[in-house]
Amino acid sequence: MKIEIKADKDAVLGGPDHIAYLELELRGDCYAVLQASHRPSGRNVIPADELSGCTCAWSASLPPGSYAIPDVASIEALAECLHPLLARVAVWHSMDWDGSDYASEAGAEIEKLLRAAQWWDQERQVWDADDWLFELGYLGAAKDYGLSVDSNEAAYKAAGKKIEADALRFGVILVNLDTLLHRIRQALQLDAKEDA
Repeated sequence: MKIEIKADKDAVLGGPDHIAYLELELRGDCYAVLQASHRPSGRNVIPADELSGCTCAWSASLPPGSYAIPDVASIEALAECLHPLLARVAVWHSMDWDGSDYASEAGAEIEKLLRAAQWWDQERQVWDADDWLFELGYLGAAKDYGLSVDSNEAAYKAAGKKIEADALRFGVILVNLDTLLHRIRQALQLDAKEDA
């Protein structure tokens, strides 16, 4: 049995409206998928250890509002640990005899491993761009990144790239950068009106 890994090392999962999760699915044909993904906050994933026909699924989620980047190496290592347990569950599905206790113990162990797994990249963090530059404030950020009330789109794009690069030096990936740049522009326009 092979476990297919579906995880993008550069994907930003979760956030204010999504929940990042890791899901393991075993199909009746002994095909398994271990996937890192996210779903809208109001939608449930398959509950842990739900048996529906010939499919078993287990999942573990991060707290709502969290961001995560999958750590593919950790997920691959987890798949190696899960392999023998999945094989036990698969044997139960392929047999005509009642081995539900046998599979149930393996299912409980799979759920325990998923919940304990550190499957997200702990070296790289994800921050909202607004939070990253909070201490500077919008006008302070404008000054630091060379923006003025007269700056054009090219200047804002260049400032955005520099902000992203500065954050990356600290292992931080920024989200909602366009919103931050829009707020900087609004703050500069408001400041210009007040000075007029």
